[in-house]
Amino acid sequence: MRRRASHSQRPRVGADTKRPLGLIVLAVVFVLMAALAVASLLMALLQQGSMSSAAGGAKDLAGNTVVLDDGQQPTKQQVAAMKPQQESGMRFTVPSVGLDVGMQSLSVVDGVIVPPGFRDAYLVRNLGVGLDQAKDGTVFVVMHSVQGGLAPGNYLTNVEQGSIKLAKGARIQVGERSYQVTGGELLPKSSLQDESRVWQNTPGRLVVITCLERVSGRSLQNAVIYATLQS
Repeated sequence: MRRRASHSQRPRVGADTKRPLGLIVLAVVFVLMAALAVASLLMALLQQGSMSSAAGGAKDLAGNTVVLDDGQQPTKQQVAAMKPQQESGMRFTVPSVGLDVGMQSLSVVDGVIVPPGFRDAYLVRNLGVGLDQAKDGTVFVVMHSVQGGLAPGNYLTNVEQGSIKLAKGARIQVGERSYQVTGGELLPKSSLQDESRVWQNTPGRLVVITCLERVSGRSLQNAVIYATLQS
């Protein structure tokens, strides 16, 4: 996402500047640090970006075009290696906040993942377990949030209050799997990778990660939502 205005996942260090009418976007970036019997993964979040009228860019849910910061746009080769795939007929829904979007799946490649779209939730294939093994481990879902725009993650947080919208007990539907929210927390992007509780592969658990936007300036925190499998 473009730094001239700025937004997304894995922030760069430096002063924030804002271009008039620029919209800021956050992209979630995961860093795979080790693969043992149980994988140990780190997530380093967020590249900054902006909305623009540039042709050919990815669209958010409101139809805005999203442009990543210079140097942060995944190459065609990187996207091809992640093998993003639309999960036909699969939806990610949170009825209590009105979220109902499609799902894609993709893979961590060389320790890094940048979801290529801003309209879907992304199931990470090679982190935790797949939905077919949901009772045996943690399912990880990531999604973008957009400052000044509308992406799936925007439904899950309250920018003005700097909080997570979902209450304990809220239902999250991931395809045919139903989960109940048990809690959530806001974590500094700089330390998310060190929070072992986020990355634990726990039976019957769902972890949803997005960015908490700010009214102005770069996003500094990630919203992490935990839920337990119900059926």
